[in-house]
Amino acid sequence: MTYMVFTSNVVVPAMTEYEVTFSYDLTLTRKVASANSTISSATEFFHFGDENNSALANYHFSATHEGPYIVSYIRDAEKGEATRATNDKGALSAITYSNTTNAPKTYTEYFGITCTGGLGSTYTGGTDVKLKMSDTIKITVLDVPAVDKTQADYDANGNIFNFTFNQSRIDYAVSYTNVSGSVSDVTDTVKINTDGKCTLKDVGTYTFTFRIKDDCGAVWDSTTNDQSDKQITVNIKRKKVSYPVLSASGAPTTPYNGSGQEFVFEGYDENIMEYVVPEGAISFDGITLTVKTVGEYKVTYGLKDTNNYEWLSVTELSVSIEKKNILIISDESNATEWSKGSDVELKFRVTGLVTGDSVKLEA
Repeated sequence: MTYMVFTSNVVVPAMTEYEVTFSYDLTLTRKVASANSTISSATEFFHFGDENNSALANYHFSATHEGPYIVSYIRDAEKGEATRATNDKGALSAITYSNTTNAPKTYTEYFGITCTGGLGSTYTGGTDVKLKMSDTIKITVLDVPAVDKTQADYDANGNIFNFTFNQSRIDYAVSYTNVSGSVSDVTDTVKINTDGKCTLKDVGTYTFTFRIKDDCGAVWDSTTNDQSDKQITVNIKRKKVSYPVLSASGAPTTPYNGSGQEFVFEGYDENIMEYVVPEGAISFDGITLTVKTVGEYKVTYGLKDTNNYEWLSVTELSVSIEKKNILIISDESNATEWSKGSDVELKFRVTGLVTGDSVKLEA
């Protein structure tokens, strides 16, 4: 049995994670063989990440990995030695090293080979084992966190933002700036769930600060080994709402008729709006204004929550009841002409009067 150990050192920078994959080229050569025999060798290849075998991986040279693979040697009659028909080449599974210290750290990988033989006729000499290793180092590179949108209008049910980032390797903190400019830490209340969804409600600016976990050792960029914090800012804006208007089917002015008259307004939302009852009005519920007396009535609306809502524009609203015209008509042909000393009997017809109206003629 032949047993050999090969080692390779890997130097990992401070606060960095390396994924190391080794490619190998293994050649086994029987130096001397009897003239009429085929010499075989069973070989196992051991690979582990440190001397404690904490990352032990055994490789049997077999397509099914159920080996060990029987390495056959073919006799060379002229040279009197047997050589393997083909070399064995391949790549070993990667082993990841995380250096969580503030200084570079060296890790040693171990490769062990055992070779056994004896099948066939007697043979002499030993087996040359040649192992060529080449490593490929891959620093764990994380995608910089991203979000599907950076702003939205206020929604009483909240807006959903979809974040994309590696939650197992990245921590985050959240600060909130309200409409008054006050800043607070809301990390404990604003959460991104495992699907990356985060519901934001109140108007203001949310700043998400993402940082690579201290024990992770990954980077954002393998060229610069960038591990700096990354920020995403999300804004919830006040929702703009339209100011109510007088119904298109109604007129802003109507003549007095002696009864309460209604003006109807459209666009009022009792959940977010409030109103002032015009002075002198009989009633007003935000939609229907009932008035009777001649005069102008100004209609004013307000917003209950000015932190989360604002008017798209404000239009001054007013309606009015105008004085009614009374028409007096004479039924006599000579009602407009008479001479001195003559007696004239005049008759008049008054239209437009309603209950409560009165007309007085003075000479």
